[in-house]
Amino acid sequence: MLFIDNHDENSWHGTIRSRFGKGYMTFAVLTYTLPGMPLIYSGQEATLNKTLRFFEKDTIDFKNYPMQDFYTKLNALKHDNVALGNGSSGGKFLVINNSKPNDVLTFVRKNGENEIFVATNLSSKSSKVKFSGKNVFTGGTYIDYFTGKKLIFHTSSELSLGPWDYKIYIKEN
Repeated sequence: MLFIDNHDENSWHGTIRSRFGKGYMTFAVLTYTLPGMPLIYSGQEATLNKTLRFFEKDTIDFKNYPMQDFYTKLNALKHDNVALGNGSSGGKFLVINNSKPNDVLTFVRKNGENEIFVATNLSSKSSKVKFSGKNVFTGGTYIDYFTGKKLIFHTSSELSLGPWDYKIYIKEN
């Protein structure tokens, strides 16, 4: 089980934004794309902006859901793509080496013909990465999951990511 928030984290350590800053959406993407089951805690879709009282009843204002589309899209991706399945049903996980491994995590999840390429900038600096090392990204034609744009990656491609940026690419079959 993967999560970025729960009642203990919120009550004892603060809100998602106070703990993850501008990177909170990047870490949410990782909970959906790394092997495991993502958990959504009360308030994530409503951008809970307060620390809840731990031993007393405390309410969450569910009148507005600014993150609803983001989480709906991630839920659909997790549900619809067999590469992101759980346990033995899930796709193989392979870290793709890149030129900035201290800042950028790149990996592939693959199950049969289904392949997802994920790139996450885990820093507050813009990064341009090249793929290198033994797990060189072989590339192909991919669709950016959030924009719908088609991209072609080669082993010599570079990828630019803004601060705390995340990309999910689905390989076109």
